[in-house]
Amino acid sequence: MAAAQADAGTQVTIEAYRDLDAATLAEMTITTTRGDDAVYRADVWATKAYGWINRHR
Repeated sequence: MAAAQADAGTQVTIEAYRDLDAATLAEMTITTTRGDDAVYRADVWATKAYGWINRHR
């Protein structure tokens, strides 16, 4: 976790590994949980030779 540019919030980089062979649709939802708080985010991901990638900006 790192501070983003002036007042832009916080930048979090997450690398996760899991067998996603069953993932066939590019629209996926991720859940990030910290303590009792959870954030859900649905977005379109891109396929790569090594799996899926989502570059949210």
